[in-house]
Amino acid sequence: MVTLMGRVCVWTAVLLFLLSILGACSIISRFTRVAGELFGLLIAMLFMQEAVKVRKPIFFHSLSFYFIS
Repeated sequence: MVTLMGRVCVWTAVLLFLLSILGACSIISRFTRVAGELFGLLIAMLFMQEAVKVRKPIFFHSLSFYFIS
């Protein structure tokens, strides 16, 4: 009886072999480029979120200073 990991390894080997025979490098490179751009976008959005999180209390404190005084 083949374990689940063994089945996964065999299935992955078969798929990779078929991809190499069919010449799927151009398709894979397109997906890799898109994935890289999406990862860069995620990192940029996380940096902007942290910047807003840090600046938000400062901004609201300065607003309350002007309106309460």
